[in-house]
Order: sequence, then C-alpha cells, then structure tokens
Amino acid sequence: MNLTTTTTTLGALVLTAGTTLAGEPTDLSIDIENALHAEVVADASAHSSFAATTNEFMPSVVGYTQFRYNANFSDGYTFSTEDMTTGFEFGTTRLGVTGKVHSRVSYTIIGEFARSGGGFTLVDGYADIELNDNWDLRAGQYTLGYTREQDLSRTRQLASERSVTNAFFSQGRTQGVALRYANDKLRGEASFSDGGNTTNTAFNAATEADYAFTGRLEYLGSGAWDQFADFTSWRGSDTAWMLGGAVHWQDGGETGATGGTTANTEIFGATADLSFEADGWNAFGAIIWQSMDSAAGDFDDFGVVVQGGVFLTDIVELFGRWDAVFADSSRTLDDDFHSVTVGVNYYLIENSHAAKLTFEGVYYPEAQSTSPVAASTASAQLQIVF
Repeated sequence: MNLTTTTTTLGALVLTAGTTLAGEPTDLSIDIENALHAEVVADASAHSSFAATTNEFMPSVVGYTQFRYNANFSDGYTFSTEDMTTGFEFGTTRLGVTGKVHSRVSYTIIGEFARSGGGFTLVDGYADIELNDNWDLRAGQYTLGYTREQDLSRTRQLASERSVTNAFFSQGRTQGVALRYANDKLRGEASFSDGGNTTNTAFNAATEADYAFTGRLEYLGSGAWDQFADFTSWRGSDTAWMLGGAVHWQDGGETGATGGTTANTEIFGATADLSFEADGWNAFGAIIWQSMDSAAGDFDDFGVVVQGGVFLTDIVELFGRWDAVFADSSRTLDDDFHSVTVGVNYYLIENSHAAKLTFEGVYYPEAQSTSPVAASTASAQLQIVF
C-alpha cells in the first residue's frame, strides 16, 4: 500500500539562550540585539553577582531547546500498527560554550541530548583563527558549507525542521579544516575534510572518505549579510537578496580502516540557491544535484526546495514550503518523493528568535518505502512544539 501522510505541527516553542561569534550562522545562533537580551543585561547589571563581565575571554554558555506535541496520521506505515500516533517529545536540545583564548582565536563546543534516551554527544567542536580582516581558518568538527538550509540554525528556520530534500542531500557535519573569506559583497568557504556526515569518527573509521573537498560561495546583491542569518524577514526590513552556490566531492576505498578499507564510494554534488527578503516577507529556492558511484550502483538524483513566509502582524508569520527528491530511475527504490509544509510562527518577542511557537502541518503524498528517502516517524502528523 502506498503511504499517504500528513504531519501537522500545532505549535512549537523554541527557546534559545546564549551568545554567538559575530557573523557565525551556527546552530546556536540567536539575535542578541533583541529586547529580551537588553532587559536581562540591564537587570543583571544591578546585581553584582550577575553583573556583565568586561573580560572578553570569559566563556559564554549557549543553547536552545524544542519541545513538541505530535499527532501522526499515516496509511500503511510500518513503524506502528495504528494509523494515528500521538505524544510529547523533545525535538532538538543543545548546550555548550563559546569563547576566546586570544583576540584572534575563538572556540565553540556544543553537545546535543538525544531525542530518545537523552544521551549527550558532541555536535560541534572547533576553533576559529582570524588571519586578517577578511580571512579565517576553522579546524575541528563543524557543519560543511554546502546547502543553505543546513548552514542556518534550526532556530532560524521557518518550519520546525529542515526539508526532507535537505536531509537527503546535505553533507551534514564533518571533521576537517576550512579556509573562509568574507567582504562586503562576497563570502565563501573551502573545506578539506573526512567527507560528509562523519561526526565523532576516528581517523581510521570505515565510514570516512579518503578525502573530500567542499566549497561554497555567496554573493550579496543588496542589503546586509546579517539579514541572511535566518529565513525570516521582519516588518520594516530593507529589500535584500543573496545568490549562493556550492560543490562537494569525496572519494573512498583506497585507504585502510579498522577491519579493512574505507567505503568504496564516490560522491559529487552541486547546489544553487537564491534568497530574497523584503518588508515583512521572504522567499527562498534551491536546486541540488548529486551523482553517487557506490557498490549499490551509479545514481544521479535531483532535489528542489521552494519556500516563503509573510508576516500577518508584527509577531505572527505565515509560511509554506514544497520540496522534492527526484530519484534516479536505476535505483531499486526509484519513486520521486514530495513534501508540503504549511504553518504559522508566533514570536513571543518581537523581531527575535529567542522564543517562538510554531503551528505546522506536513503532508507526504508518496510512500517513503518506495523512494530513496529514509523512513521517518514524522511522516504524517499534527505537531505542537514548545
């Protein structure tokens, strides 16, 4: 039986706290220039034990949490014998520290609590070395600069989760080094790494690539870079647009690993995206192509993401998204997969991502079981995230 699914998020409350390095769109990014931050700092200044420090090398605690209620409706899905599944869960909960050991050397260490079981594992662990006003070097475990969705924090998305298409094509996090550049109109990143999705792996892990190279370049057509630290465009914002593109290549199977060799897999991918923001509304689109040569076969897959949002009031934002994975016909599971998301964000603090409720519905018209998309228990649901 084909799977027809609908995911509805009644509401999502996302709470974020901490500070970020300037210009860094990390998963712990928040808007520190919002009303809540100013109020907290002003109050703390009146109490000596909580007074703001002037020591620039003092570490900052950062983190965020999502808490949600789900109602999942599915037809023929295998994770349950019932068509409806409901309940509460934590989405993403992260905690860590950022800081400096020198005016030009900063660090980020972030961990995440597992949704099931609550185990704590390393997500980000890297150092940034500022070489001059335009260049810096990053080393450690970090998000590869590839898809724009993955580059942005979960707290800065329109929906409570990134698209299915991004999950299929994104290279996630890696261990490596990245040279990064930024000026008024251009910014980019070039990484040499262990390959996509290789978090917390030893150097001799079979899941690593022999070598991998990733590059992303962005051009700011108008506006300011900080407008693209999220997908949202507040009321009163200036018109801005940004064009981005990236390539990723990795190869394996020629070096040793525990118990044998690395996986004999070659991946080459490319993506292009356009982001537009204006007075109270935004639009984003991306196309992705990936070629994979592995023991399972040679595949060329494509993906598309189109989304947009508009503010109905100063704190209520309506959004929608369609994304799709177009599978290579030579795959065993070769059906295309589409996803439609609609929802509303309610910002508890005006012009701030520090706390918000998301009411969202997601619909999967095709069966995950006949496509290359990984199965998910969020296939058809009504979800409330706090």
